[in-house]
Amino acid sequence: MISDRFEDFAQSLRIFIEQKYRYSELFLIDADEAVGNVELACKSMLDTFASLYDAARAEDQVNFDFYGNPLCCAVLAYRNAKHHNKANGIRSAHKHARQNERQDYLCVDFPAGEGEEGGSFIDHYASWSDFSALLDMPSQQSRLRAGSRELIRNRIHASEFEGFAVQNNAPLSTVYINMIPIIIGAGSEFIGALRPHIDPATTESEAFVSNFENVAQANFGAPEYTELPSSLFG
Repeated sequence: MISDRFEDFAQSLRIFIEQKYRYSELFLIDADEAVGNVELACKSMLDTFASLYDAARAEDQVNFDFYGNPLCCAVLAYRNAKHHNKANGIRSAHKHARQNERQDYLCVDFPAGEGEEGGSFIDHYASWSDFSALLDMPSQQSRLRAGSRELIRNRIHASEFEGFAVQNNAPLSTVYINMIPIIIGAGSEFIGALRPHIDPATTESEAFVSNFENVAQANFGAPEYTELPSSLFG
């Protein structure tokens, strides 16, 4: 079961990457379709991650606490916000741009980790204002454990980019963080516990097993900032 669910997750990552690469060209032809494709691909990626979590939880031989791990907890929180319609579903820059007047976004990225200098992550920017609202909710509303707020915030050094926003007079509502380094980082966190139960059947699953096992996580302690107009996203 774990192997099948990991295969689903790997395929959803591939589909998301494909949709991101197609986005710019399709956006010039049909912006709504371009945004919709990326949004659906992101939802699939998060749902397959949650299914993998369910499969791991059902396996007695797996000893890994997804909600106790800050990156995995962040991904599940992101997914659950969308699934249960909490905190505006944690809107992407794409979705916000399609629904609101033009403005500038402060986009927060996390550079490649040690040994991966010069590398980068594909991006999918999510509203930090929405994410913060989710983390500030009571546990019965957010569906997160007590302590999850600081667990996640400390791991991604939230105070660092929040402080940068304050210093540059950027409202929290304009801050968007790249979720892809967090999702990929979560994979590298669970792979050790789940690897004995994964039998890669495709090129995609083999590639992501290798990535999770061998590629360093993003450097969350050294965020990078770019101010981008919302017109680029929707």
